[in-house]
Amino acid sequence: MPEHWADGPLALLDFETDAPEPTEAHCITAALIHIQPGQDPVRRSWVARPTRPIPRSIAQGGAK
Repeated sequence: MPEHWADGPLALLDFETDAPEPTEAHCITAALIHIQPGQDPVRRSWVARPTRPIPRSIAQGGAK
């Protein structure tokens, strides 16, 4: 058992959405990185099929 939480296995999860408000946002992409000490990280990513147009401000680098 690791002495510190950061010395053990970690899973990092990231979502990109089409709106800044969580109650309005739809997921556009997701990424997962699994880090196991002594092993190469395992990376996975997904692109969702949008059900509505992506706002220009989001497509060009995020909400301001």
